[in-house]
Amino acid sequence: LVRRNWPGDIECKLCGILEITDHIMFRCVMAQFVWCVCRDAFGWSQVPDGVDNFQETLLWLADKQTRTLLIFLFGCVSWSLWLIRNDLVFNNVVVSSPEVGVYRLISFMQRWSILSKGQQQVKAAIGRLQLQLSVLRQSEGAGDTCGALVYRRAS
Repeated sequence: LVRRNWPGDIECKLCGILEITDHIMFRCVMAQFVWCVCRDAFGWSQVPDGVDNFQETLLWLADKQTRTLLIFLFGCVSWSLWLIRNDLVFNNVVVSSPEVGVYRLISFMQRWSILSKGQQQVKAAIGRLQLQLSVLRQSEGAGDTCGALVYRRAS
C-alpha cells in the first residue's frame, strides 16, 4: 500500500509495528495466535515467522500431498488474516477474540475444500483445528500453549 501512495497509517492498527506482508500474515499477535493453533494442531516443531520461513521449514520438507494441504492452509490463513486486518483498518471493527481468526480459517477451509484435490485431508485438518481450539479453551489461563500466551498479550 505504501508503494501505491496509500495515505493511511503504515503501522499495524493492532500492535503498532510497521505493517509489511510478513507482519500481517505471520508476526502480528493475531497471526501468531492463528499459526500457534496450527502448530499445535498439526504437531509442527515451530511457528513460521514469515513466508520464507514457512517455505523452508514446512513446505519444502513436506511430501507432495502434505505440500498441497499446506498451500491450501496458507491461502485460508492469509485470507482470514487479511479480512480481519481490513475490517480493523477500514471499518474500525475489532474482533472479540483472537480465536475469531481460527474460526474464520476453519470457515474458509470448509467452503473452499471442494476446490482442493485432497478433500479428505482438508476435512481431517479442520477436525484437528477444531480439537485444538477446544483444548485451548479448556487450558485458557494455564499458559501451556503459545496460543494462550498470545491471547493474553493481545487482550
